[in-house]
Amino acid sequence: MIEERLASIVAQPGKSLNPLFLRTRLKEVLQDEVLAFVYSHPQYRSYLFTGGTCLRKLYGLPRMSEDLDFDVPGQPDPVSFAASIREYVTRVLQYRHMTTRVSGNGTSVTLVFPVLRQLGLVHSSADTPNLLLRCDVATEPTGIYGTQVSPLSTAQAMFFVRAYDLPTLFGSKLAAFLGRDYTRGSSQAQPFKGRDVFDLIWFLQKAQQQEWKLQPLWPRVLALLGADSAVSVVRRAADKAASLDTEQIAADLRPFVETEQALEVFTTNVGEVLPAQLKALEEVLVTR
Repeated sequence: MIEERLASIVAQPGKSLNPLFLRTRLKEVLQDEVLAFVYSHPQYRSYLFTGGTCLRKLYGLPRMSEDLDFDVPGQPDPVSFAASIREYVTRVLQYRHMTTRVSGNGTSVTLVFPVLRQLGLVHSSADTPNLLLRCDVATEPTGIYGTQVSPLSTAQAMFFVRAYDLPTLFGSKLAAFLGRDYTRGSSQAQPFKGRDVFDLIWFLQKAQQQEWKLQPLWPRVLALLGADSAVSVVRRAADKAASLDTEQIAADLRPFVETEQALEVFTTNVGEVLPAQLKALEEVLVTR
């Protein structure tokens, strides 16, 4: 069943997708199945959906996303989560070849689907036969958040997802842009993710369109960053935005944006757009 749905994506006519983007498209099928599992399971339906995939599926973020991120209002049990999802995939999806890996720090469970060879996507010994879907499961860090329950419809079903609301996600994204480094493979840590840059521009655009009625959940932002004011946070973000490396942004975003043309347009304009958006937000905060 799951193999046929993946094969139908590979076989779609008329499009020549870059291999990284195609793999992300395939992961979307797996994401839907995992979300259906989580939010129909009594032990996991209280998990708070967050991250880029949440933004795409519930709020219309116009890029792909590869992982599933959940915050847990309590202590997560990744070993039990992995065992439960293996049982679900075997029983409901009737797929018996999936395995799972739990990270050493217990914050993520990776689902391993050895399907790429039969899909014709393994071309050399250097290509992995495995399609991987990582589920990050973390303790909710602040106790400061808003939630909403939203219906999510897939090709197979409709179910209800408990997720952070937009102000909470906006705040978390702003804090992530400022607060985390990102390592690509074995390379040195980079001071940002290209995905964080893309998402932050999207949030700021939505806020401007709503005449700044949409704001980050500032108490959460301040708690996550240990900052003392919203204005100081925005000024820090503006300083960081002034030194963006567009090549790093493009390399990080390539698996999540469909065409090179769209990627080029974004990276060409990001250095002008993001600082202007942050300046506009600062002016709103100062005058309120």
